[in-house]
Amino acid sequence: MNWLYQFFGSIIKFIYETFGQNYGVALILFTIFMKVVLLPLGIKQQRSMSAMQRLQPQLAELQRKYPNDKEKLSRETMELYRKNDVSPFGGCLPMIFQLLILLVMINIVYRPATYIMGVATDAKDIATQIQLAKEAGMNFGFPSMNPGFLWWDLGVRPVFTFSPTLEHLISWILPLLATAATYLSGVAAQKMSGNSAAGNDQAQQMSKSMTTFMPIMTLVFTFTLPLGASLYWFVSSITQVLQQFALTKILKVEIKDEGGLSYHEKRNQKRKKH
Repeated sequence: MNWLYQFFGSIIKFIYETFGQNYGVALILFTIFMKVVLLPLGIKQQRSMSAMQRLQPQLAELQRKYPNDKEKLSRETMELYRKNDVSPFGGCLPMIFQLLILLVMINIVYRPATYIMGVATDAKDIATQIQLAKEAGMNFGFPSMNPGFLWWDLGVRPVFTFSPTLEHLISWILPLLATAATYLSGVAAQKMSGNSAAGNDQAQQMSKSMTTFMPIMTLVFTFTLPLGASLYWFVSSITQVLQQFALTKILKVEIKDEGGLSYHEKRNQKRKKH
């Protein structure tokens, strides 16, 4: 995957050189750029949800018809999907791509000198990597690259301690923001995709588990990675929420539950009661 690291690194370098030579801004704009590139997959995912919506009454009927025969239920469900040309895994591809990009970004923020500046070095400390590139006397397009962004050095990892200094507390902000944004993205996906619809207990349980597990995973990972990864993670999650909301409105995908009410209809009913 080395070529992929170099390819994405060259895009970040171009953005860095074009927009004010700010490492944080470059990471933010790269994240938004990748969301735009993957937008067709997002639209396909949303349409797949719409197709699944139309089948919810029939899926619920199959569950009522075969409550104790899991094998028969599975066969009939897959046959229903086949007849209607619907893939239950249609929404997985965007998630796979997002995970792939995340793994690539983790390697890039660990080795910006190699994958962004173009100089091979075994140094693990990012400041050392950049300094070695300068001392080599080579022109990498931005030899004075600074990993600083607002109050953070995006090249360092947050340090967890039970007696934190102000510097430590400031370094915790981005990982905590990334964790909160991951949780928000999971909740938004659960509500907008309608995983609780039509008595689909398995999908509902899986969705709840992911909504709980992903923020915990984010918190653990971002405290072991350079802050550049936390910034990418945060922006990616926030833009994902905005994209889900926008596509739901534009494509009018409203998954309804067994009572015939969508998430937005149920929310409006609760507001009227209050």
